[in-house]
Amino acid sequence: VLDTGIAYEDFEGFRRAPDLGSTRFRAGYDFINNDAHANDDEGHGTHVAGIIGGDGYNSVGTHVGIAPDARLLSLKVLDRKGRGNASDLLAALDWVVDNAATYDIRVVNMSIGKAVEEPAADDPLIQAVEAVWDAGMVVVCSAGNFGRDGYFTVTSPGNSPKVITVGSITDNGTGSNPYDDYVSTYSSRGPTGFDRYLKPDLLA
Repeated sequence: VLDTGIAYEDFEGFRRAPDLGSTRFRAGYDFINNDAHANDDEGHGTHVAGIIGGDGYNSVGTHVGIAPDARLLSLKVLDRKGRGNASDLLAALDWVVDNAATYDIRVVNMSIGKAVEEPAADDPLIQAVEAVWDAGMVVVCSAGNFGRDGYFTVTSPGNSPKVITVGSITDNGTGSNPYDDYVSTYSSRGPTGFDRYLKPDLLA
């Protein structure tokens, strides 16, 4: 998980998320502060990690993540205000490629994004995520939160043709009836800028 970190231990008043027991962490690194402890001081990364791998401990099994048995690696590339530098993100993606075999990395999640300012083939961030994909890992990226601005709002690296780009759907909670569900207003919409790729690939 490349994000703001994951709250897996007590840290500056933040309690670790009980659904993400520390025994399930394989490794981590804080590229913001050059520290081996990639703890979360903002909250977004822990939220994402819970969706992915929460084991339901805190809700007695009511709220369980998509892959509750997953072993997690936390690579902190965003600070306590959710901001980051492209250089730290690129360094983290290089780390993933270099350490894929050591930690048996199979899926990389990036629920982050930046504006699309050039064709995908010319974007260093796209080149880096595609190098991860080419190395045999699945890369999942968020579409972005700019749907209110209309079409062509999918962010980078979600505009890569190789990655799985995920947008948001609003479920009205009517059980098996999908016809009253709709794309969330904030969820970024394709096609992508410059390249006109049909994105996102998936709504959840």
